[in-house]
Amino acid sequence: DAYDAVLRYRHYVCDEPERNRTPTATALESATTVTPRYAMASAMLSGVYVDDYNLGPSADEPALDRAFHLAGRAVALDPASQQARWNLAYVYLHRHDVDACLAEADRAIDLNPDNATLAGEIGWSMALLGQWERGLALLARSHWLNPHHPSRWHSAWYLDRYRQGDYEGALQYARLFAQPRRFWDPLLHAAAFGQLGRQGEAYREISRLLELVPDFGRRGRDLIRRWVYSGGLDEMLIAGVRKAGLAVD
Repeated sequence: DAYDAVLRYRHYVCDEPERNRTPTATALESATTVTPRYAMASAMLSGVYVDDYNLGPSADEPALDRAFHLAGRAVALDPASQQARWNLAYVYLHRHDVDACLAEADRAIDLNPDNATLAGEIGWSMALLGQWERGLALLARSHWLNPHHPSRWHSAWYLDRYRQGDYEGALQYARLFAQPRRFWDPLLHAAAFGQLGRQGEAYREISRLLELVPDFGRRGRDLIRRWVYSGGLDEMLIAGVRKAGLAVD
């Protein structure tokens, strides 16, 4: 039922999305069919489709289009839903619509700044868009309120260290990312190892990366920019991957 679908999504967000993706999507798709006016289910299903796009290398633009439709419908059904507002901001982040993302993120945080999970998600997105001080402050507060947070959030602290040239510090957060089935895991490690000149470890991570995405050399720039594109960070990551031993077009 719809309640079960919502619980599955909560679990999906915080514990190995790759492993829980299919049952979560199936439950939410059923919920949106049976109860089409339930905004929460539409918003959460939108989030799963965005993750397909940005974390799964086989997903393409239609996944993001489906996510945009669902998030927009959720906001139309319940404009005061913080979940719906956040998921619409999440779609805008991946459509590279910075102003729209930040506007929806502000609306979402204003609805309930004490929602630790969503405040953390909003902080994570703000950091990726270059609002480092505000974004990381929201993340830190959310981490304090709820230590059992999505490991994906550590990528924001990784990128903050990486952009400042603190590659050892970045590695500490790469280890906390802890999603070995996602290509971002070896990518974050490889870029930092490459910048540090630790070639043996860099080659190992490049091998892991190519196991997950065999054509990363050709597609890597597009895949990185699905998530990271503000402030030249995409090119900084590509530079690290090249130093690790993989040419990226």
